[in-house]
Amino acid sequence: MREPSPCVGICTLVDGVCIGCGRSIEEIAEAGNRARAVVYHICRGSEWRDAVAAGVYRGSSQDQADGFIHFSTAAQVAGSAAKHRAGQTGLVLVACAAGRLGSGLRWETARNGQDFPHFYGSLPLDAVLAVVDLPLEDGRHRFPLLRETI
Repeated sequence: MREPSPCVGICTLVDGVCIGCGRSIEEIAEAGNRARAVVYHICRGSEWRDAVAAGVYRGSSQDQADGFIHFSTAAQVAGSAAKHRAGQTGLVLVACAAGRLGSGLRWETARNGQDFPHFYGSLPLDAVLAVVDLPLEDGRHRFPLLRETI
């Protein structure tokens, strides 16, 4: 995984590669797509309510043990819920604007070779777009219609 470039938005390409950050046009385009992404986090409703009252969210106990807050894309979140939160009640789905998370958001290869968004730090509450209950229906979490980008 490549770190964010200091020349984002002003890349200068020579032979298809930026002379500042070394990224190809495809990599530059992907970085732009990720900045507009909506990323999703699942936690206990009580954890989220406590965070809002305190004005800061540092992640679940599992996030804290791993050293980052786990996020998923719209395409990944149902699989993440099934793997890590199966049968759990009282959960909420927190939707965040990836572009508002800053340099603490890193896309790292995880399950099945997919890049997952991981956030290092305390979640800035102004990055949150929506929080919705995540009820169980026939033993599986029922998700609302999810957005890929903002």
